[in-house]
Amino acid sequence: MIKSEELLPSQTSNQEPEQRLTCEANPEPDTEPSLLGLKEAGFAINHSDIERLTDFADYLTRLNLADYIKLTQKPARMMWISFISGVARGFGIAVGFTLLSALGIYILHQLRVLDLPLIGNLIAQILDYVEMARQIRI
Repeated sequence: MIKSEELLPSQTSNQEPEQRLTCEANPEPDTEPSLLGLKEAGFAINHSDIERLTDFADYLTRLNLADYIKLTQKPARMMWISFISGVARGFGIAVGFTLLSALGIYILHQLRVLDLPLIGNLIAQILDYVEMARQIRI
């Protein structure tokens, strides 16, 4: 139960008396601790609200929000992690594009061998261009 105590002003100042909130042990053992003081304050909380708040607290725990806040308080570490993740992402994009391009050229080469009537000439021109680009590099 929360009580309000009035403190006497110091004798040297002309201030109003201060108020301090104090908390006592639960006098009613059968009352849920999460509901103490809420009914007196005019709040009506039922068990579904408590379940939703508990689910939200679990969600925040799974988000690792505290770890993120710690990370944002160290900008050098945050920049280092961002740099490493950017390098890894760039490397992954480069390797992925290379593999997909090689697969595409291989498929075009196989289609050229089939000598398809409609797109065979286009595929042949593309492969000739790729071969010419390879010759220039060597």
